[in-house]
Amino acid sequence: MFVSDCISFGLGTTKGRFSVLLPFIAIILPLITLLGILILVECTFALYPKQTIMKTTLPTAINTIEEAKAFLTELNTNGEAYHPEDDAHSIEWDNVTVSFEEAEQLNKLMGEIYMLEGNNGNHATPVFCPCEFLMELNGHFMNDED
Repeated sequence: MFVSDCISFGLGTTKGRFSVLLPFIAIILPLITLLGILILVECTFALYPKQTIMKTTLPTAINTIEEAKAFLTELNTNGEAYHPEDDAHSIEWDNVTVSFEEAEQLNKLMGEIYMLEGNNGNHATPVFCPCEFLMELNGHFMNDED
């Protein structure tokens, strides 16, 4: 009905003003829709921001069991503890996603813990087990001696 109304007013011809509006509408409507989607996504991130900086101070190196315990305790206190044998690139806590640099440093530090004297890279029976230590911090004991 609308097209016939436009033709009756002389707007529907190929030389009329209506034909000039079609390309404009074909371009503008998708752009307005895309803009709306982008605004919606931006509002979502504003309402639910993800933090990309850890609360835990990452040391440059871990050379002793005492340093390992202090580091793991801080991770646990800040709610950033994870299974020490996992790749830090795949971890995510509630509203925190680790950056690439943080993940690299976490992997390096956990590797150093497993290389402490007595551990020598042994994940099966290390002298100091970071997994066991984190579980003990949370009240889960790994053996009957505790």
